[in-house]
Amino acid sequence: QKNKNLLDVYGFRIWINFVRTFNDRVMLLNYNINLHLRNNIIKLQSLMHIQLSSPRFHNLFKYAWIKNGYIEKRLPHFENPVDVFVSLERIFKKYHSAPYVMHLL
Repeated sequence: QKNKNLLDVYGFRIWINFVRTFNDRVMLLNYNINLHLRNNIIKLQSLMHIQLSSPRFHNLFKYAWIKNGYIEKRLPHFENPVDVFVSLERIFKKYHSAPYVMHLL
């Protein structure tokens, strides 16, 4: 298993799940956003990079090293980004009238 790219083992799955969740939410809520436009794709990928660069998720990427067998050290529990952002969206909707997604794109 050590021959695999570290991010293939763990990081990209989180990235892809976040993008899927975001896309699903846009479709389910019937927002008038074309997620297939190049500019919107770039914005979404930029948003992903900024969000996952947060210190809150540093252990997430360290976990890829452990999962791949390079390190045996245990890490403290870390949060899944999809769960974090879905809960943040609920909080935002509770206190603001405009959907959070519309401000991002």
